[in-house]
Amino acid sequence: HLEGTISPETLLTLAQRHNKMDALPSQDIANLQEWLAFSSFPDFIEKYMLISDLLRTPKDFRLIVEECGRDMVRQNILYRELTVTPYTHTHIQQKGLTFDDLFAGLEEGRLSVRENLGREIRWVFDIPRNACFGQPNSGVYDPQPAKETLTYALRGLDSGVVGFGLGGYEVGAPPEPFAHAFSAAKEAGLRSVPHAGETEGPQSVWGAVKALSADRIGHGVRAIEDPNLLVLLRERQIPLQVNLTSNICLHVYRRLAEHPFPHLDRMGLLL
Repeated sequence: HLEGTISPETLLTLAQRHNKMDALPSQDIANLQEWLAFSSFPDFIEKYMLISDLLRTPKDFRLIVEECGRDMVRQNILYRELTVTPYTHTHIQQKGLTFDDLFAGLEEGRLSVRENLGREIRWVFDIPRNACFGQPNSGVYDPQPAKETLTYALRGLDSGVVGFGLGGYEVGAPPEPFAHAFSAAKEAGLRSVPHAGETEGPQSVWGAVKALSADRIGHGVRAIEDPNLLVLLRERQIPLQVNLTSNICLHVYRRLAEHPFPHLDRMGLLL
């Protein structure tokens, strides 16, 4: 997630730029770094939304993309696909930001990274799944956030958008209702890269594979709970984007020794 790459130093820069220093818990870099060590999924979402609120102009988005490019140089990374959630910035948070503003900043940053740093960045635009459900487990689904995100993704097809995603808290927000948007995205040539099998179990991964025709799955580690699902993932060679640190921080697993990564690897899954 692009918004998740922002450093404490950049948080201070953005807060100063927009006169929102009081939005941060501290102006001390070490304290901010400690604050960013989220302890649960709701805690992560709260901090993610606060950080997102500080992104208000094309200049802000260019800044964080260029900083991400410099991080790629430090880590010797040549290519990155970064998830961005446009709907959060244009609709959920009322800050007067249009998609054109947001995308202009993304593209300025992406092209600058390519020209000046020799690194390549592409975009995955994802649906904030929880925006589509009024209340968890209510069964009431609002398709508008998915349709709007699809519109954005299709507009960016010729400017670095390569994937269509689904993010957010899985509980009470299953993959199946989003099939309409993912079908259209795949037909247009985008890859299906939803998050599944993180805060929910194997049924979420099954839904991502069957209903969304997933080409790659964000997390997916809870597939370990269903042997038949593991066989399917291996046979179809559907990659899982595994993030051990995140899984421990969000208490998907209590400690590293319990994480199923070694078993998934031994089984021959793409990780």
